[in-house]
Amino acid sequence: MKLALGLAAAGLAAALTVSPAAAQSPVKPTALLFNGLAQYQPGALTPLAPLANDLRRQGWRVLIDTHLGLSTRDEEPVLIIGHSAGGARAYMFGKRMADEAKFHPTIITLDAATVWGDVYRCPVENCINIHSPTYPKIPGSYNLASRKVTNSIVTHVSIPFNSDVRKAILRQSAELLNGPSELATIVSAYSPEPPTKGRSVADLWRRNISQPRGE
Repeated sequence: MKLALGLAAAGLAAALTVSPAAAQSPVKPTALLFNGLAQYQPGALTPLAPLANDLRRQGWRVLIDTHLGLSTRDEEPVLIIGHSAGGARAYMFGKRMADEAKFHPTIITLDAATVWGDVYRCPVENCINIHSPTYPKIPGSYNLASRKVTNSIVTHVSIPFNSDVRKAILRQSAELLNGPSELATIVSAYSPEPPTKGRSVADLWRRNISQPRGE
């Protein structure tokens, strides 16, 4: 009888004891990365892959999508990063989240090419656009010239790979992991141009050139 009771007690204790492997891990915040135009290969082979790996090591749940955003529509990211046409998708995704009264993600873009979308300015509370010399500034966003981040020559193609640019993003993403959504870390470190009003180059082009005169 004692043996049976002892075995039962041991079984109950085992059932109530959760092994480390079975314990539920803390939910990681999501960072959603949108690649530029014509980057349809697997995410690990795209220009944003090095940054994605950096973010995973930092503690983020990272998803990579194309500039079309077809596979991540139902996600609710805390951080959205977009390169080129992926920057246009980042703004459209963030605007939809804000419009649906979910929350305002932080958006970081690299040479955002908003001409590929229909949102031409920062649609949420906090945006920063890191841009190479040949790409325009984004209204409503902090605009950080790449020359303030790195001494290397940066082009539109190379900006996602640049280690100094990635470090700048990681400084801000580390702060986001602790909760606040402001851009104080990257703003204080690099002194980007503050958000401005007005219309973007893409908006002016769409309205004044690409549309028929009658519209």
